[in-house]
Amino acid sequence: MDDLFESGEAYVAEDILAGGGEMTTYQYERKQTEEQKQEQTNRLQKLAEAFLAINSLRQFEEMLWFITAKAREIIGTHQSLACITVQENGTRPITAVSFSDKYAAWREYDGQHEDYELYSLVQTTGKPLHLSQEELKAHPAWNKFAIPAENHPPLSGLLAAPVIGRAQRNLGLLLLSDKYAGEFTEEDESILVQLAQMAAVAIENTHLYLQAQEAVHERDKLLSTVTHDLKNPLAAIKGFAQLLRRSVKDMTPEDAERLMMGLTRIEATATKMTALINELLDLSHLQMGQPLELDLQLTDLVALVRQVATEQQQMTERHRIDVEAAAAELKGLFDSTRLERVLANLISNAIKYDPEGNVITVVVAREENDERSYVVLAVRDRGIGIPAKDLPHVFEQFRRASNAPGYVSGTGIGLASARHIAEQHGGAITVTSKVGEGSTFTVRLPLLLPENDGQGED
Repeated sequence: MDDLFESGEAYVAEDILAGGGEMTTYQYERKQTEEQKQEQTNRLQKLAEAFLAINSLRQFEEMLWFITAKAREIIGTHQSLACITVQENGTRPITAVSFSDKYAAWREYDGQHEDYELYSLVQTTGKPLHLSQEELKAHPAWNKFAIPAENHPPLSGLLAAPVIGRAQRNLGLLLLSDKYAGEFTEEDESILVQLAQMAAVAIENTHLYLQAQEAVHERDKLLSTVTHDLKNPLAAIKGFAQLLRRSVKDMTPEDAERLMMGLTRIEATATKMTALINELLDLSHLQMGQPLELDLQLTDLVALVRQVATEQQQMTERHRIDVEAAAAELKGLFDSTRLERVLANLISNAIKYDPEGNVITVVVAREENDERSYVVLAVRDRGIGIPAKDLPHVFEQFRRASNAPGYVSGTGIGLASARHIAEQHGGAITVTSKVGEGSTFTVRLPLLLPENDGQGED
C-alpha cells in the first residue's frame, strides 16, 4: 500500500480501478479546481501589483490608461473603458479605453458619448452592473449598445462598477465588455469593484497632490513678488536716513546727537528688515528648485565677524559679545552679504535666548582637515539651551525649540536660511546644546582662494 502514496497524493478507489490512462471524473474536477485556484492567485497578485503601480502615478491621463489596461488584463476581456469626472462642477469627464486586436478598428475611439449614457446610467444607481449578452439585448436602456454604431463599438455582455470617492461622491465608472471566455462572473465583479475602489483613492489623492503643488507654487510666486516689492521702500528709507546724516553738521550738538541716535535706529531696523526679506527671497528660490546665486568675493572673515559683532552689540546692553580670532585676518572667496546675514542671525538668537545677559563668544578660525582648508565660524552662548528632542529639527523651516519663551519673537526661517547658505558654499552648519547650559552653532566652510593666490586651496 505504501507504493500508492509515493507521489505524496492519495487516490480514491475509483481512480485506481479506472486505470487505462484516462482521467477520471474526480481527477478532472480536481484539475479544474486547482486551475481555478491558480487563476484566483494570479488575479490577486496582479491586483496587488496594480495597487502599488496606480498609487505611484501622478498624472490623471496616465493613471486612467493604466487602470483601464489592467482591468482588461486581469479579468480577461476585449474591451475596457474608464470614465472619470474629478471636478465637482460637472465638467467633461476624462476617458480612457483599451481594446484587444479584435477591436483594433476602434483604437482611435475616445470613449466619449454625446450624452454620456454609459456614465450616467451607472452613476444614477451607484452600484455595480452585471449583464449577460441576452440581458444586455433585452435591457431597455442598454440594448442599443449591443449594436455597432458610429460613436461606439458594439458591446457583448457588460460589467460596470462605479468609482466612488470620499463622502460617497460618484467620480465615474469602469466598464468591461466581451469577455474572452464565457459570461462575467461574481468573482469578475468583485475584482472590478476592488479596482474601482483603488482608482477612487488614487484619483482623489492625485487631485489633492496637484492642488497642494499648485498652492505651494502660487505661495512661492507671491512670496517672491512681495519680498521684491518690500525691498524698494526700505531702500528709500535707508537713503533718506543717510541724507539726514549729512545735514547733521548744521545742527546744535544736542540736536545732532538726538538725530543721530534716531537715524542709527532707523538704519538698523531697515537693515534688519532687508535681511529678513532677503531670507524670504532665498527661501522662495530654494522652494521653487532654484539654487542660490552666490556672489563670491574676496572677503576677510575676521573683519566681517568683528563688524557684525559690533552691530549686534548695539542691540543689547545686558550682553557682552567677544570675538576670538587666531589671526588678524582670514581671507577667502565668500558671499559676504549672505554670511553677514548668517552671523547676524546666530548672534541675534544668542541674545534672544539668553535672558541672563551672559557673555556671547564668536570664534573665527582656520582648520586643516584631509588635506583641505576650512574656515570655522562658531557662536557660543550660555542661554537656555535646546532640548535634545528638538536638535534634529532646529534647521528645518518654521520650527522652534519647544522651550522657546513665548515673548521671544521669530519667523522660524533664520536657521533654515543659514543651513541653505552654508550648504550652497559647500559647507555645513551644526549645533551642540544642553538645556540650561547654552548652545554652540558652528559653520564650517571650504576655504577657497583666487586662482593666483598660492595659499590654501583653489
